[in-house]
Amino acid sequence: MEKLKRSEFLFLYDVKWGNPNGDPNDENKPRYDEITSHVLVSDVRLKRTVRDYLEQNGKTIFISKSTDVQTSEGRTKALIGDSKDPLNDILDKAIDIRLFGGMLPTKLAKKGSSGDSVTLVGPIQMRMGESLHAVDLSYIKGTAAFASRENAQMSSFREEYLVPYALIAFYGVINQNAAVKTKLTEDDVEEFFKALWFGTKDLITRSKMEQLPRLLVQIEYNNDTHNGGLDAFISLKTEKSENEIRSVFDYTLDLTKLFDLIKRNAKRISTVRYLSSDEVKITPEFNTLEGVNVEKFKMEA
Repeated sequence: MEKLKRSEFLFLYDVKWGNPNGDPNDENKPRYDEITSHVLVSDVRLKRTVRDYLEQNGKTIFISKSTDVQTSEGRTKALIGDSKDPLNDILDKAIDIRLFGGMLPTKLAKKGSSGDSVTLVGPIQMRMGESLHAVDLSYIKGTAAFASRENAQMSSFREEYLVPYALIAFYGVINQNAAVKTKLTEDDVEEFFKALWFGTKDLITRSKMEQLPRLLVQIEYNNDTHNGGLDAFISLKTEKSENEIRSVFDYTLDLTKLFDLIKRNAKRISTVRYLSSDEVKITPEFNTLEGVNVEKFKMEA
């Protein structure tokens, strides 16, 4: 199997009048940085999006929501039975373990191992997603569908906090060394990016139906290093106050600093790939990026 190259990526999507990632420890309010007023989304939420999309499209998922509640041992047995080479077989079977790693039962370890589980570090690691601008959460109160108790004369009230609009950025790295241990392939990486883009559009629930992908960028390197923190090199240009943004048409996505970073490191870069929605305004445009090989992602739902 050909070894993957080190790469890093940015994924931007927006949410409108929804809750991109409720905090169960705070009445399911959207995760929120009180200092910056930025909306936050955990990497676990985005991985769930990827897993659900892949499973809906015929891929085998180890951490699945479509099965009854199982232990990791039970899930392993359901997928590979009494295998003579369980670790290799589960890696061959479950794409989410190849992508994100995981904690697997001891039976997958080689003889002589100790402990309650085997931990595989995922080749694809992502930081917590964060909005690129300040957001004022909106408090909504309404009437619930049912009464709060038997014989009550009126329905109960529901209360929730929603995000009027937020453009959320995720930054991640694909570690080619960890990829060897989980048997991650180039085809798996393509499936991952496809799931990011189309899986986000498929989140059609009450709290997440207005979530749309806006930009995906991957920078692939010739060596084993990367720049890091790509989200710090992008910003929004807008004539409005940040917390007044309500639409993708209210700003321009400024990639000037990102392009400068790419140009400074052009000798180390193999390829820059990108995909953007038709609605988002970007400056400068990718076709102006010189000195590196620039390609557009080719993906279909």
